Amino acid sequence: MKTCPACGRISPDEPERCECGITFAGLAERPLFAAAAPPDGPRGMGGWLLFLSFILTILAPLSLGALAVVNVRVSWKLLAPPMRFLVATETMGLLLVAVFVCYAGARLWALDPRGPRLARWALAADPALRLLLIPASFLLATDRNLAWTLLTHAGTQFLRSLPSAIIWISYLNVSKRVAATYDEP
Repeated sequence: MKTCPACGRISPDEPERCECGITFAGLAERPLFAAAAPPDGPRGMGGWLLFLSFILTILAPLSLGALAVVNVRVSWKLLAPPMRFLVATETMGLLLVAVFVCYAGARLWALDPRGPRLARWALAADPALRLLLIPASFLLATDRNLAWTLLTHAGTQFLRSLPSAIIWISYLNVSKRVAATYDEP
């Protein structure tokens, strides 16, 4: 008795080929109960996983790099020394996050089993950087008005980056495609 790996038909005798056209030569036989089991879901790079990989590999590094370029174009002579430190820290942080996000996206494309874990960390990296800049901006400011302006700006950037990170991390945690593709439980 053989079970066809393509269509799931059970052949009572020992044929060399199934009615659907698949030859049994060299194929391992599936157990009988596997023929009735539903598939684990879609596998491979497709759907939302493809879109997320594109975002992580191309769009996010470009946007983070553009923000770093905007920071570099600030006139350093007009900034007080503590503010120079804050702008330089944010710029370096943005560039490091951009590189890490791109690496995580490349691991997803390569179907590396560590890819989803790296992608989760990469998605959390931008809000984490913004969160770290909130107290730094408040502590480094020289007057209250500047402190409030910087605190508002850092808080706004944090609140803008948080929803997309939550949505994509949730997707990575519950997606059947991700679980099937990367053999996650």
